Amino acid sequence: MPGFSRDESMSGGESQSVVFRPSHSHEARRTLGFLLAITLLTGVGVPVALFLAFDIFQWWLVILLAVVTVLPFIVSLVLVERMRYEISPVGIAVHHLGAKLYRWDDIHTVEVWSKRFPNLYRVGVGSNMPGYNVGRFRSNELGDVRMYATKLAPPLVVLKTRTLPVVLSPQDAEKFVTAVRRHSGRADIVETK
Repeated sequence: MPGFSRDESMSGGESQSVVFRPSHSHEARRTLGFLLAITLLTGVGVPVALFLAFDIFQWWLVILLAVVTVLPFIVSLVLVERMRYEISPVGIAVHHLGAKLYRWDDIHTVEVWSKRFPNLYRVGVGSNMPGYNVGRFRSNELGDVRMYATKLAPPLVVLKTRTLPVVLSPQDAEKFVTAVRRHSGRADIVETK
């Protein structure tokens, strides 16, 4: 089934965990492609023109510029593709630059949001590009939130934790909350907004 697969539990026990992928986003690829084209034009194209104009052209320098220019985009694309959410008897882990575990004891409720976040903006370190919203954000409705989302359109899942709310964008929100109910052992943990 698209959106999740079964793995061994994060705790190493016999219990099965369920892994969900974020909603598929073509926006991140389009944005990265557009930025890469502009960066290659300015980061490689302009220097090559200058090298030719001043008769100091050398292939190794052009290749080095191209590699240095392309590398951040490859890393960004890998980060987008590797992000996932894992639900286990221990809690919900977000895998992005390592794993951040939100234990069931720390999660008050899991809400399915059927509306967009109005006036959402990034505060602090993170990314806020179409198809890749990761880091700390501020919302009029929820205040400060931690985001690990590939879209801002509903349905979104909000984990109300002891610290900050956490916004996720699983590919299938209904299956996600079904897995939350099953693994948390708390039928009343899920709310709909």
